[in-house]
Amino acid sequence: MADSAIFSDVMREYEREKNKAVRLFQEKMEQLYAKIPRVREIDEQLSKMGAQLAVLVLRSDNREQIISEMQEMEEALCYERGKLLKKHKIGDKYFNDIYGCALCKDTGFVDIERCACLKQRLLNKHYEMSNLSKVLKVENFGNFKLEYYSDEPDEKYGVSPRDMIKKNVRTCEDFIKSFKQADEDAVPMNLLLYGDTGLGKTYLCNCVAKELLDSGHSVLYLTAPQLFKMVENIRFGRDVNDDAGRRMDAVYSVDLLIIDDLGSEFSTAVTASEFFNIVNTRLLNRKQTMISTNLMPQDIAEHYSGRVTSRIIGNFTMLLFVGDDIREYKKYNSLT
Repeated sequence: MADSAIFSDVMREYEREKNKAVRLFQEKMEQLYAKIPRVREIDEQLSKMGAQLAVLVLRSDNREQIISEMQEMEEALCYERGKLLKKHKIGDKYFNDIYGCALCKDTGFVDIERCACLKQRLLNKHYEMSNLSKVLKVENFGNFKLEYYSDEPDEKYGVSPRDMIKKNVRTCEDFIKSFKQADEDAVPMNLLLYGDTGLGKTYLCNCVAKELLDSGHSVLYLTAPQLFKMVENIRFGRDVNDDAGRRMDAVYSVDLLIIDDLGSEFSTAVTASEFFNIVNTRLLNRKQTMISTNLMPQDIAEHYSGRVTSRIIGNFTMLLFVGDDIREYKKYNSLT
């Protein structure tokens, strides 16, 4: 679901709530009139005065006097109404509980600015759509620990896992900034995180996702098996409901698409073709993508195609992860 679709969905929710508020308002007015019948009489008089004023002004030459008299009458009625409400201890808050948000009265806007409740709803929708609402409470930069990574140089690459992860984190921070700066002239940044299992690739993807979701960007996280199963189900007519269609639209349109664990899916000619279409379309539309995989770059061509590999090598920043499986480290080392 694209940003515009999410916004439209949220505004439809507001419309339903406004309709509910109108019904509650009418019920409360009837309760008020039953308690203070004179208020009904005043309200009816006030509602008729506009039409009466128009008729009198058209029929009379003394327009200023008529308008002045009508204004005095209106003020007197409003004063009487206010005294009656005060006498029965009915204040401004009497109608507030009919709204989900008393500030914007369930419109989503205060004047022309987005209400805080609308901003929060959009954020919640983005989280809901991302598939990450629960995991991001744990996997975020606030909980990221460098201590899990050794500072001993890796024998194969000659650099320590800790130095490598520091570099990768800095690159991810630059990646986040590229969204927030929204420079239309800049080449969109995409990331490929690769290396052995258990080195924090998915965790770092989730850290990036949380930062972007919290700043109001749309993010969709899918494992490669989830993505390609969805693609095949739609392509072969096994899943044709609206939700599936919206989710597939989101694959192409969200600000950030995260494809996790590429290469773990059952590879077919269809997955290779669709993977190229997804990557290529997002590049053409200047939509950013983040991919994690246990495959080395040279292995991607074997699993997919040279076309995919050329797109990735030419348009993605490569982040290598090295070291030992930190999940094993966590089992035997208690860090707080």
